[in-house]
Amino acid sequence: MCALSVPRKGRGLTGFVLGMTTAVILGGGVALAANPSTSSGKITACIHKRTAITRIIDAQAGKRCSGRERTVTWNEVGRRGATGPAGASGAVGAQGSAGATGPTGSIGPAGSIGPAGPIGPAGPTGPAGPTGPAGPTGPRGQQGPAGPKGVVEYVRDTLTIPTGPHAVGAFPVITCPAGTSIISGSAVATPGSSPQYALQGYADLVHNGWVFLYASDIASHDAAAVVVCG
Repeated sequence: MCALSVPRKGRGLTGFVLGMTTAVILGGGVALAANPSTSSGKITACIHKRTAITRIIDAQAGKRCSGRERTVTWNEVGRRGATGPAGASGAVGAQGSAGATGPTGSIGPAGSIGPAGPIGPAGPTGPAGPTGPAGPTGPRGQQGPAGPKGVVEYVRDTLTIPTGPHAVGAFPVITCPAGTSIISGSAVATPGSSPQYALQGYADLVHNGWVFLYASDIASHDAAAVVVCG
């Protein structure tokens, strides 16, 4: 049922509806026109005040009722009805054909590491690889045990200690023979010399020999020197 909007002046709604019904029954009582060019959803009609002849106008296009007519509007579409009850479920349709294969999805996250599997059998020995480059020199190792005692040679000489007082100096180095190395050296005063004492000295590795030192404030005397080489 359409909603109507009727002016309050003049005839009431009953007269308008009765006039509309009479006009339709008698024919030619209502002047129908095409739907108005409107987006408001309202229909506008003009009702003659004396004869009640009704005509629909296009108010959106600028049409207006005359002074002898009354303007009436109503909704083109009625109010939305209540939602009806749900219908019964239809029968299950036949299975459709398989669709096309979709695109490959993205790679999922890595799973947790599984337990280690059993050890497999040993494979055959592969060919020897090429020799790699020489590595850096390693740290110096610990000193090894002493080797077997070699041939020992003794170099003997007589040293004459000069007269003091406070005579201090060093004798020329006593060198070892070729093929041997200095081991030690010692010198003591010869028998009959006074006083009896030993001379100090040190190894001269540069000249592969032994150097004796002296310090005396007594008369000149001799010392027997022995240099050990091996």
